[in-house]
Amino acid sequence: VLIGQAPSSSSDPTVPLSGKSGERLAKIAGIEFSKLGEYFERVNIFDVYTGKAGKKGDAFPLHEARKQARDVIIPTLRGKLVIFLGKPVARAFDHGNLVAFVWARDARGFTAAFCPHPSGVNLFWNAPSNVELAKTFFAEILRGNT
Repeated sequence: VLIGQAPSSSSDPTVPLSGKSGERLAKIAGIEFSKLGEYFERVNIFDVYTGKAGKKGDAFPLHEARKQARDVIIPTLRGKLVIFLGKPVARAFDHGNLVAFVWARDARGFTAAFCPHPSGVNLFWNAPSNVELAKTFFAEILRGNT
């Protein structure tokens, strides 16, 4: 399960990760963007665009995100592999200390990992070694080696 923050201002709010971030993630995973939903269940914490936060990035009301995670999303995750897209999302699920691309068991019944948000704003993706690390991580998932 890929868990994102919210739809972007230009993506389809009914299809999580339907915009540029989803395109980047599919490219990193080595799959066609049109097939992202065949390989991964996709969920956003918020169903609507949450607005801008400063010059770059989107607003993310953490208190409301934690409530949504606890009340709506966590009950659907039992037995699943979950990838939090971005530190704010990981924090909403009380996993803000996760190291990128390292799996951890959650006492609520799922296994989680953190992936830096695949937006053009995140500088993590400027380092080729980080991109290679992410490609390896997703390749292992797609091969069923997790």
